Amino acid sequence: MKSGLHALLRERRQDVLSLMSANLLPPVADPRHGRRRGVIILIAGVLLAGILSLVAWNAVRDRPHDPRAYTGSQSQSLDEMLQTYQLILPRCATDTVRYLQYVQGTTDSFYLYFQGERQCVDEFLDVNSMADEETFQTTGLPFDAGIEGWPQAGAKQYTALHHTLDPPDSSSLVAVDIALDLADAEVELYLRAGIL
Repeated sequence: MKSGLHALLRERRQDVLSLMSANLLPPVADPRHGRRRGVIILIAGVLLAGILSLVAWNAVRDRPHDPRAYTGSQSQSLDEMLQTYQLILPRCATDTVRYLQYVQGTTDSFYLYFQGERQCVDEFLDVNSMADEETFQTTGLPFDAGIEGWPQAGAKQYTALHHTLDPPDSSSLVAVDIALDLADAEVELYLRAGIL
């Protein structure tokens, strides 16, 4: 009986060794495998955290810092944009201001919107030396904006003007196009400025 049991155990041992050599059974645990697995998991975790950080930074980086900026604007503040495009915004216009800087390749444009009483719009035109500029009537904005919430091509009439700013202390010209919606007591001003 004892020899029969030994023969059966030997036979089972051969079966286990055959299965192990055919990779059908996992190998006997080696203490080094646990450490190696821990290092691999740690490296994978660090890489995943790095990738997630880059994705989050990229999403935040493209977001404007100024809440008045339209989505898609570069990260410059309104004050920086006004200085770059040589414009002055009167205090009466600050509550309703929205802006967008669009830079792609050689195109560098600044879009500005605000709503205010006629006196405020006149002050804006005056401080930017545009008050005496000749105006014309136009159907739709006299420039392509493509900004969400701005009027697109349509039958609405605007009073428009074109002005070129050429300050003596600057080497660049700034072309400014303005459309005014004078239909209501609160005038809406739409502006596009580009560096020439």
